[in-house]
Amino acid sequence: MKKLLIIPFILVFLLSGCSTVDIFYKSQKVYKKDDQKKIKLLPKQLVRIDADNSNIIIKQNNNDELSLEYTKKILSKNEIKSQLLNEYFNEMIVDLGNQNNDNKNEVVIKSRAYLSEAITNNNASDIKRSIDLTISIPQKSNLSIQNGNGNIFVKTLYGSLYIVNGNGNIQINEINGSLDIRNGSGNVNIDFVKGNVSINNGNGNIESDISQAQTISIINNNGNITSRIDKLKSYKRSIIQGGNGNIKLSFTKEVSSKVLIKTSSKSIKSDFELKKLNDTYTTSIYGDNHQIDIVLGNGDIEIERE
Repeated sequence: MKKLLIIPFILVFLLSGCSTVDIFYKSQKVYKKDDQKKIKLLPKQLVRIDADNSNIIIKQNNNDELSLEYTKKILSKNEIKSQLLNEYFNEMIVDLGNQNNDNKNEVVIKSRAYLSEAITNNNASDIKRSIDLTISIPQKSNLSIQNGNGNIFVKTLYGSLYIVNGNGNIQINEINGSLDIRNGSGNVNIDFVKGNVSINNGNGNIESDISQAQTISIINNNGNITSRIDKLKSYKRSIIQGGNGNIKLSFTKEVSSKVLIKTSSKSIKSDFELKKLNDTYTTSIYGDNHQIDIVLGNGDIEIERE
């Protein structure tokens, strides 16, 4: 074991400006290189993140700057020589700025763990790359994230949020604006949202706490849907749809909505009186000023009052 502990110190000495960590977990080593960038934002500029293989953390600040801290990470089953390691790090790109001079309304963060090889090679190769991004933005910014693989965490945002993610978990702590999430695979957890909600998930559980919304659209192919709903706009229509999994909804007295349920499941529990007409169940949540359509293929449905 003493020989193994010597390796990190040798690599740190050889790689100027790189902090290197050896993790002997499943015989894998992790090499890291950190850096940071800053830019001043104009009022109402959109922040757009374009990433291929990144874990992303978004925080808010009280100034007009966007600050970016990032860590390039390389996992390898074998030791990588210093020259080759530097080549790998140089191929991994993080750019910050306005990439289209004609569009002054957005600032783009471009993160590329892979350039010359397809991202699918990340799963087949003995060497795997990723880039961790920690981004601090003005709290009233509008944000757009497109990411191939990785987890996304957003804490406190007073603007709109749009996320397209191929694979990974998504956690939103608080958003006071419209929310649109499209996730291929992974769990989605929304602690607090005050705005229109649209969530489309391929595989994984969805949990949401919706304070106020004009409309809600939650679609999940495989996985459970759990949602607490506090207030809905009158004379609007929402949909909650599941393929395989359970649906559990809880409502406060601020909600006034008619509910229509279509499902092949025989397990429906409700704190509100259910009526059945043909293949549709109906109930009323403290009134009928809104309409919620619930569609479920396989699973149990539970509707409760708070």
